[in-house]
Amino acid sequence: MTPAGYPRHTIAGVVLAGGLSRRMQGLDKPSVVLGGQTLLDRAIERMQPQCGGIIVSANDPELPVPRNLPVVRDAGPDHDGPAAGILAAMDWLKQHSPHMQWLLSAPVDTPFLPPDFACRLWEAANGQHAPLALARSGNHVHHICGLWQMSLREKLRDILKNGVRRVQTVTEQCNAIQVSWDTEPHDPFFNINTRYDLDAASAVLSRGEPE
Repeated sequence: MTPAGYPRHTIAGVVLAGGLSRRMQGLDKPSVVLGGQTLLDRAIERMQPQCGGIIVSANDPELPVPRNLPVVRDAGPDHDGPAAGILAAMDWLKQHSPHMQWLLSAPVDTPFLPPDFACRLWEAANGQHAPLALARSGNHVHHICGLWQMSLREKLRDILKNGVRRVQTVTEQCNAIQVSWDTEPHDPFFNINTRYDLDAASAVLSRGEPE
């Protein structure tokens, strides 16, 4: 159930599609097809109803992005990780959509994002006055699946300037809280890193599209 007062129009979403896909044997992960859709299309489709706008973080200038969505790229050339993509998205929003107060982040390889992803994270962050809320499923914390308050922008910049790249360290320094989801009948934050994972995701779809 969506909580009363859930401010969808103040939440932007960013699909992080700038990874190097080292474990996918050369496949370009955003363009990998699952259930007749690319992973990028699936991520956008699941996040868009939950946000006031969607942007894509990608370092590939040739990446085909649907629906004329804006694409942001990291400032540096060195693939500095998802935190750099999140900061680039925040910088873009500050310039182009300054009314946005939150940034919902998820990687492109998470095809089963739940429909209550944004609202549950917002409810927890708002209720606990936390600047960052992360999704958790089972025993795994998803440090890239989070809701970031835009007030973290300069702190995130400082963290990256200090050479921190490990996203878990970044979220710890941002005082993140966690929100748990059930993993049955499937893990809503299952992510595809290998061809084996792609086969497992196809098996989930064969049992019925996750709600």
